[in-house]
Amino acid sequence: MNIQNIRADLAINAANKYCKNLDNIKFIGITGTNGKSTTAIILKNILSDFGYKVGLIGTGKIIFENEILSDENYSMTTPAPELLYSAIGKMEEMGAEIIVMEVSSHALDQERVFPINFHIGIFTNLSPEHLDYHKNIDNYFKAKCKLFQKCKHKIINVDDPYGETLFKNIENADACATVEHAENKAKNIKDLGFWGLYFEYCSAKNAFEINSKLPGKYNIYNIILAIRASEILGVSGEKIKESVEKISSIDGRFNVINAKIKIIIDYAHTSSAFLNLLKNLYSYKNTRQNLIVVFGCGGERDKTKRSVMGEISEKYADKVIITSDNPRNENPESIIEDIAKGMKCTPTKVIDREMAIREAIACAKPGDIVCIVGKGPEKYT
Repeated sequence: MNIQNIRADLAINAANKYCKNLDNIKFIGITGTNGKSTTAIILKNILSDFGYKVGLIGTGKIIFENEILSDENYSMTTPAPELLYSAIGKMEEMGAEIIVMEVSSHALDQERVFPINFHIGIFTNLSPEHLDYHKNIDNYFKAKCKLFQKCKHKIINVDDPYGETLFKNIENADACATVEHAENKAKNIKDLGFWGLYFEYCSAKNAFEINSKLPGKYNIYNIILAIRASEILGVSGEKIKESVEKISSIDGRFNVINAKIKIIIDYAHTSSAFLNLLKNLYSYKNTRQNLIVVFGCGGERDKTKRSVMGEISEKYADKVIITSDNPRNENPESIIEDIAKGMKCTPTKVIDREMAIREAIACAKPGDIVCIVGKGPEKYT
């Protein structure tokens, strides 16, 4: 027996131990490099507002309805089978009709979700990440694609090159995009900066305007993917619009604190998410404002992105402070030096994260933007 069969058996045994009948629940799996959490939270809110009993298994939290089932130290995306199926079993006992799940490439590669037949699978995007584990992006993409081998409905962001490839190679998939020829699309887009987004959503079922309080153009994709999944589950356009427009923020994702200086807190920890975040902030600021960025990289993970993120920070920020961000068992000074290798100028280096944040705020002038990147809504340090 090979290791994949052993892993599948572990998942099956955990499901049999904790769950009665997985087929009584509609599972929605969301995979991709960025946007999984935001898409999952938007979708859960829409479905809950419509009246469904909905659970969420996502990065840093497991929730059913409004009850948190995970402890404050939980930080995974898709947990190991024992925790995953015990959580699903609890939701089943509590009457769950739908469970929205973020599904990581590790979980797919390790067969953690093997017993689950997904009603809907959603693909957000793909960029280099977790290459310490997958070795190359082709293996990473293949792992993500496994989700769509066991989905009744498939929803793909075809503006993403990997999404377009996936869409062309699977049957009966729905395309979401910002291009005119897409069946489900956002058009007439207006980026309102810190005040959010405006666009018109069009599909075979609906046509309505969205005035979202969530800033950042990349959130358009998260919203339209969630909208399309909601349509498949029978939610009316009126209810979808009402629910999406109610969402003012998502923990750890472009949280804005307005004071004499504007502080942005964002979980971005991949090079592509980091780039999107800083590009947006750079475009929002005026010539009198400075953009001050505080960030680090996690230890014992893909080292190739460190210098890339250093290069990105220097391109868009007026001041960069590199600090520690979950170094695990790796020397935080070594991580900081790896980041600095991508920079032409010498950045400010402050190992203690709290002190780094204090320094960023202290050196900011009224009107400046301080962006604190990496850790978001965690309740622990």
